[in-house]
Amino acid sequence: MSDSRIKTVILVHVSRRWATFHRRHMLLALAAALPESAALICIDRPITPDVTLWKYPRRFWASRWGLREERDGEHVRVLTWRLAAHDITVHRIPPLKPLNLWLARRQLQRYLRERFPEAERVIQWIYHPVQQWLFDALPRAGKVYECYDEYARTVEGEWVASRWSRELPVLRRADLTFVTTEHLMQSRRALAQRAALLPNGVPDFFFDAPNEVPDAIDHIPHPRVGFVGNIRSPVDFNLLESVFRERLDWHLIFVGPIQRSVHIEGLRGLANVHFLGPRRFEDLPGILRRLDVGLITYRVTEYIRVTQPLKLAEYLAVGLPTVSVDLPELRSMGDLIWLTPSQPTAFRDAIASALAVDRDRYAGRAVAAARELTWSVIIRRHVLPELRQVFQI
Repeated sequence: MSDSRIKTVILVHVSRRWATFHRRHMLLALAAALPESAALICIDRPITPDVTLWKYPRRFWASRWGLREERDGEHVRVLTWRLAAHDITVHRIPPLKPLNLWLARRQLQRYLRERFPEAERVIQWIYHPVQQWLFDALPRAGKVYECYDEYARTVEGEWVASRWSRELPVLRRADLTFVTTEHLMQSRRALAQRAALLPNGVPDFFFDAPNEVPDAIDHIPHPRVGFVGNIRSPVDFNLLESVFRERLDWHLIFVGPIQRSVHIEGLRGLANVHFLGPRRFEDLPGILRRLDVGLITYRVTEYIRVTQPLKLAEYLAVGLPTVSVDLPELRSMGDLIWLTPSQPTAFRDAIASALAVDRDRYAGRAVAAARELTWSVIIRRHVLPELRQVFQI
C-alpha cells in the first residue's frame, strides 16, 4: 500500500542484525520525532549465499526472493532483502560489486516507487566504510554516515592505513557525518562536508521499567559488581581477575554474550565470578537495579580512548554507582562516576568507595544526569536540527 503523504524517505542500512543492533532505540526515537511527511526505513542485514546460507540457514531458506517489510513499533518499517554477497565480501572481491549494485538498485527503486510514489527526496544512512558501495545504488539520494568507532584502528589500537584510506572517501561523499565523541570529531571534522555530534544515549523506558522478572542473578550474594554488555577482547580481564581473586567476598557478574576468542579461563576458575549470558535488552533495567556497582573495564588502547561506552547512560539511568577506567570521553562525568587508573589496587579501592556510597542519594543525581542523555533528548538537540539544515526535512 502506497503512502502519498511521505515526501522524505530515510533508508538506514544497519551494520548488524536489526533485532540486536545497538543503535536500534536511537532509530526508533528518531522515527517517532520525524515530521509526518518523513518516513524512516531500516534495512536489515541482507540475506546472502556467502554468509546467511551457512551462518543462519533457517533465515536463508525462510525468506522469499526480494523485499519483506515488517513493522517495529508505530513508526519504523524494517526491510529484509537479498543481495549477492555480504559487504565485506564485496569489498574483498570487487567483481561482485556490479551484481550487488544491480540487485540493490532494483529492489530499492521498486520499493520506493510502490510505497512512496510522491517522495521528493531520499536519504541513505550507513554505519561503516564497507557499506559505502550502497551510496552508488541510489546516487542522487542524500548521504549520511554515522561513525561510532575508530574504524582505522584494530581493537588492540594498531593504526591500519588501508582502513583509513577506505573511510576517507565516505567522509568526502557524505552530505552529513555524525560522530559519537569529541575525539572522533577532531579527526573527521576537517575531512567531512559537514560533521555533527550524535552522542550515545539511553531509551526512556530504562527509567521506569519493572524489576519483577525473576533471574538467576537473584541467587548470587551481595555485593554484586557487574559488567553488562558484549564480553569481548577489549575488556581488561587481567585487571578484573587481579581484583576479584583478592576480594573473594565480592561477586563479579557478567551479563552478555561471550566472544569466542576471549581468554577468560582465569576468571572462570573463581567461585565469585558468574557468567550469566545474554539478556533481552528490555530486561536490562531490572538486571542493573539488582547490582550494587556497574563496571566499565576496558584496556585503554588508542581504539578505546576515543569511545564513550553506551553502557554509561544505561547504568546512570537506573542509579547504579559506576566505576570506570580513566577514559578521556568520560572525564566530564568525573563528579558522578569513579574514574580510576587501570591498576588493581586503584580499581579495587574505587569499587570499595562506590559500594559505600548512599545509593538513594547517588541515584537521584545519576538519574537526573541520565535524563539529559535519553535518545529522545539527543534526537531533539543533535539530530533533527542537522537533518533540517542539510536536507530541509
